[in-house]
Amino acid sequence: MKKLRLVPVVVGAAVLALGAAGPTTSEGYAYYTYREMGDRLTVLVDSYPASLHGDDAYVPLSIAVGLSGPGKSVVVTPESFTLLDQDGKAYNPASYQEIARNYPKRLFDDMFMRSHPIVVGSQFSTSMRLPADFYPTMVGRGVRMERVELGPFTWFHTVLYFPRPQAGLEGVLTLRISGGGEPPVDIRFRIPRVLGDRES
Repeated sequence: MKKLRLVPVVVGAAVLALGAAGPTTSEGYAYYTYREMGDRLTVLVDSYPASLHGDDAYVPLSIAVGLSGPGKSVVVTPESFTLLDQDGKAYNPASYQEIARNYPKRLFDDMFMRSHPIVVGSQFSTSMRLPADFYPTMVGRGVRMERVELGPFTWFHTVLYFPRPQAGLEGVLTLRISGGGEPPVDIRFRIPRVLGDRES
């Protein structure tokens, strides 16, 4: 009988342990690259570049967005995205003018993401890549694009800049894409610590 009495205690402890694990992320697609698939939209987020800016006023997120299946085109702008911190507080992307005026590391980010590009693998192998750059650098031939129109089986890659969340970069954050006639897609991710944080 004593052994039987221990069973509810063990089960209860297991339930508490699961509850303490906290919210889960979207599918891990590569090292700190996450994937979420909606009805037609697929979103990838590479959160590693953000780990280099833990003390900065702005946080870069490298993203890729693709549209599959037949149907209407979807127009995507920076305003299509919202960042939610671990407390659920929402942040809109910083404007291009704000980044150009107040953020001196845009060129560094561009060079880093060129040498460490987001991993898309075969996700968009049957789709056509479209040009996109919401925050071009002041050097080179970058041309600012305020919107991208995704047709069926097309995709794009760009970077988004958000104000650093008040709750910091800890815990699970959420990037939401909405509008364009498609259901919103929420992709949940973590930002690694700079010094040797590895996924288990």
